[in-house]
Amino acid sequence: MAKKGSLELSVNSIVILIIAIAVLGLIIGFVRSKFVDLNKQILAEIPDPSNPSSGDEITVSPGRIVEQGGKPVGFKMKVYNKESEAVDVKPGVTCTDIEIPFTANSQSIPPNGFQQYELVAKLPHAAPGIYLCQITAGEFTKDLSVQVI
Repeated sequence: MAKKGSLELSVNSIVILIIAIAVLGLIIGFVRSKFVDLNKQILAEIPDPSNPSSGDEITVSPGRIVEQGGKPVGFKMKVYNKESEAVDVKPGVTCTDIEIPFTANSQSIPPNGFQQYELVAKLPHAAPGIYLCQITAGEFTKDLSVQVI
């Protein structure tokens, strides 16, 4: 009799574990979808930047970000490839006196063509002020100012 009870306990434990993992997966999927919706909402309010050219390889919209610390912000950028073959470019953003975790995926840009990137990050709680950031995409750079209010 003792063995039957221990077997029943282990089967119940396995069933509870499977249900718990399924519920956790559903929760993670729900939270992830909400973050994707938030990113789309932020970027939908931003107009597309003008098309870049060989004289202006990076175009940005908006040229200045103004937001409260702790809020999500975003911008769109286009990068021009003046090379005679396709290149893979992953833009990066570095700021002075503040760390803003903008991230973007690497994309292939066709020869004499351009590609649009959309970057979103949460502004850190920082002292109010204007911070200068530099966008790099391959060998090109562009300045961007971020004002924390």
